[in-house]
Amino acid sequence: MRARVWGLAAVTIVAVAAVVVVPLVVGRTASSSPRATPAPGPGVVSTVSPPTLAATRVARVAPVDARGRLVDGYRVDATARGHCFSSSLLDGRLYRCFRGDTILDPCWRGVARDAVLCLPAPWTHRVVRLRLTSALPQRDPFPGRWWALRAGDGLDVRCTAAMGATGLVGHRRISFLCDRGWVLLGNGPDRSDAAWTMTAARRVHGRYRVRGPVHLSVAWRPVTRS
Repeated sequence: MRARVWGLAAVTIVAVAAVVVVPLVVGRTASSSPRATPAPGPGVVSTVSPPTLAATRVARVAPVDARGRLVDGYRVDATARGHCFSSSLLDGRLYRCFRGDTILDPCWRGVARDAVLCLPAPWTHRVVRLRLTSALPQRDPFPGRWWALRAGDGLDVRCTAAMGATGLVGHRRISFLCDRGWVLLGNGPDRSDAAWTMTAARRVHGRYRVRGPVHLSVAWRPVTRS
């Protein structure tokens, strides 16, 4: 009789132990399992916006004031003899002149009547003083156009307006000549947005390859006085 009682007690202890142990094991497993992250469905749209391009900065350039005097920051770097033969192609109120075989455009009237002051590029402050060998021509005061542009989007090149005959890339005229063989195509920048763009191309192995529209960070224009 005692043997049966001890046997029943042992069975009871084992059963109780089983009941106690099983929930503990299961609990540990559940707590160590990572929570699954639901994958985005096919209708989920990304909310990340593309970077906003900075508005193109317009820089108006004149090395002289209303009386023809050099303004602060500019200095005469060279003096030469030459003559002016027409209005500037960039602004009809300025001049287009010859220094030997080199064309200087634009040039401004200075204080002296027998001289003009010319800038080789809008970003330089070194002025060429041209002593005139003949009278200034009549001017045709048409509105100005863009003198130079700075193209970004990884190019970081400065481009000046083509003053003479150029060519076509596709059906678009080469209108600006840039550093490192780049050119800008078309009649002018696309200004439909605050950040202007223009189509760029580069000459590679004898032919132009079009890159597409690039952002213009700066646009320079000559004006009659500062």
